[in-house]
Amino acid sequence: MYSVFPATVALLFLVYGGYVLWRSGFNRVTRSFFLMCLTTFAWQATWAVLFQVHDPDTAEILVRLGYLPILFLPTTLYHFLSEITDQRRELPRVYASYGFAALLMVTLPGDLFVRGHYDFFFGYYPKAGYLHPLHVLQTCVVVLRGLYLTWRTQQTAAPRQRTRLRYCVASLLIYLFAAVDYLCNYGLGFYPPGVFFIAISLGLLAIATVKYQLMDISVALSRGLARSAALLLFALLYLAAFFGLRALTPQLPPLLALVLGLGFLVLVCEAYVPLSDFLQGVPDRLLQRGRHSYTYAQVVQAVTRSLGSHIRLDDLVRDFAGVLATEARIAPLTLFVRADFGLGANEAPGSAFYIWRMDAGEPDHREALPAEHSLVRQLQRGNGVVHFREADTEVQALYQQYQAMSAVRIRRAGEVIAIVLLGKQDNAAHYSHDDLDLIEFLPGQLDLAFDRVDAYSQVCHGLAKAQKSASLMAMMNQYQHELKAPISIIHMYAQSDVDRDTLREETLAQCQRVLGLLEKMLRVLQDRRDRQERPVSINAMLVSALRLFPVRDATVALALDEQLPPMIGDADDLLILFVNLIKNAVEAGDRDRPNVLEVASSYQGGDRQILVSVSDSGIGMDQERLRRLWTPLETGKAGGTGLGMKVIQRIVEEHDGEIHVTSTPGVGTRVEIRLPVDDTEPHSTEAV
Repeated sequence: MYSVFPATVALLFLVYGGYVLWRSGFNRVTRSFFLMCLTTFAWQATWAVLFQVHDPDTAEILVRLGYLPILFLPTTLYHFLSEITDQRRELPRVYASYGFAALLMVTLPGDLFVRGHYDFFFGYYPKAGYLHPLHVLQTCVVVLRGLYLTWRTQQTAAPRQRTRLRYCVASLLIYLFAAVDYLCNYGLGFYPPGVFFIAISLGLLAIATVKYQLMDISVALSRGLARSAALLLFALLYLAAFFGLRALTPQLPPLLALVLGLGFLVLVCEAYVPLSDFLQGVPDRLLQRGRHSYTYAQVVQAVTRSLGSHIRLDDLVRDFAGVLATEARIAPLTLFVRADFGLGANEAPGSAFYIWRMDAGEPDHREALPAEHSLVRQLQRGNGVVHFREADTEVQALYQQYQAMSAVRIRRAGEVIAIVLLGKQDNAAHYSHDDLDLIEFLPGQLDLAFDRVDAYSQVCHGLAKAQKSASLMAMMNQYQHELKAPISIIHMYAQSDVDRDTLREETLAQCQRVLGLLEKMLRVLQDRRDRQERPVSINAMLVSALRLFPVRDATVALALDEQLPPMIGDADDLLILFVNLIKNAVEAGDRDRPNVLEVASSYQGGDRQILVSVSDSGIGMDQERLRRLWTPLETGKAGGTGLGMKVIQRIVEEHDGEIHVTSTPGVGTRVEIRLPVDDTEPHSTEAV
């Protein structure tokens, strides 16, 4: 029974070493780690055999043979830490430690290092000789030296590597508890528990070695440490209870042993999860004392909520910066946006990045980041985040200018469109484990948020162009008055008795005036884009409009006909049409009662038309207001332009549709739009 633990650990470390070589290849780090695993295997395998033998002469050979790998084990751990921290200048000391262990090995055949063996209840165990304290001293020196190297290196390492090294420090601290086994060499007769501590310590280092080359390891290390520590605690409690009962009752009844095992099984099932969750945060609490702590899941929820609640860049940046500053204590936040993002500019993909002024709600063209900047190139080809320690000199100078510790990219169609610079966490010198996870969570969420902002900006740009077209009607009213004046003059001269020459001169002058006005009108009218007609899914347009204009102060009821055929039309204009309708319905809400929006679509097969209706339960309109609904520049809303309904009317008419509005004060408004379906066109499943 007592050989089960060392045999299991021996097999475990043999598998550890092979797994590391298989996954990470043969290099300096994996070579030193495999050597450490091999010595551990030899040591524990020898002890497993030693605890089973009953012949004192065989035990005498095994205690010396087992101490052969033990002499070199602390140095192999020291060697591995020197390699993983890339401290090549430490190698002479490592080789000196190997040499000292070799000198002690020479004394193994005699009694200077091992003076026979003890006969304990679990089996034979080596008895310390006169030189054994030198080995204990060497173990303390090399382990503490490795601990110092790892701690010093992590202070200047890149964030992810720093997290790895800090968990290596935690594993070394666990390793130090294995020194309790030396007490058995001096006559204390308890089962040596160091095997459990070393299993946890070296197991964590094995994971770190594999993940050091291949993938993110911080979460795996913290969880592995917590779970291993929890299981170790349960194992120690079980052993203490088992040996305590064994001491009280030498002949332990099988039934009592079964009850004890079942009791601990229930304890493990009930306490394992909360205990491992608690232990998972212990390393960060020890290593990040004095810093603001937060619950990672809660901050992620707050960040996701802030990024998903806005479609205007100004609101998005302000809310996102506020959440990071208040919830995670990460500040300041600096945003650079590319010149062609949401600004109505037609710049090339190589445009510069302008700093976003949160106080003004717009980019500042006086402060730019060139598209050729090293940070832009590094973010373009990297994984979305560049930390200070990973950056080159040019990028580090930029970070220092804006008090930043890391940069997060935002991409669209494979191109970087914005860069977020993030400051320190609670003014600390380094990020914590949760900070790094949070920052690496941001690129994907920011991509989605900026996609929504960009789509909304494009719709707003389209609305501005559509409103410009609608304003032409108001301009026509002014032009008709100007046209009346020359025509009236010509009419007046035609009825007068002036001489022929005067009449001809005045008529030519007024005709020139009319031609000038007509040219001005034509120049304005020609400022319109070409419509692009193609199959369009009305239901998809309605859903996109609701996504682009999120409804917060109203309840939306959707009733969309799934059998709706596509129609031929301009997707951009139709999206502008439905965004305007939903915007008007939301803004028509009554503060004294809830506003319910009903958005419906149906196919009128007999008329070959699609019927779209948007209704609200808002304040409604009287007949006078309804009569002036289509009048340009007439509006009942504060800050309104009076052009929105003209935009709607123009788009409907350009699609050969019909629009009908009914409204009752205090009840609400209903807008119905009928759009024709051209049955000569195939009902393509690829409609926009």
